[in-house]
Amino acid sequence: MSADELVRQIVRATIEDPSVAARSWDAFALVAHIEEDDRGYSGFAYRADDPPRACTPAWDRIDDLFVAFREAMFTEGRSPTRWTACVMQLVAESGQVTLDFAYGDANPWDVSPATYEQLGELLRPGRQ
Repeated sequence: MSADELVRQIVRATIEDPSVAARSWDAFALVAHIEEDDRGYSGFAYRADDPPRACTPAWDRIDDLFVAFREAMFTEGRSPTRWTACVMQLVAESGQVTLDFAYGDANPWDVSPATYEQLGELLRPGRQ
């Protein structure tokens, strides 16, 4: 499957996930961290100017898709190496999807209790 098709499937799996679909949101951001033996996902739902709300799709809905997307980006020559972090931002009204990547040890979107609030705002679509 191509990287473009995988993005469409990731978006679909994200917005159809029960935890995401149950929330009213204008925008959504999802951080995927993938290395050989370490993977994690953190999502944020946004409504107007309200604070971001933690909202991550179920692992089994997105993990295989993100792993395949990472590999497809590399094998299709669209990524110089396999990325280690990806941010996907969705805007509900326009349907806009934005992707950004980090490589190697650099992960500017490492979500932790210490960085949660700051990253939640930093990742808000339209604010970068």
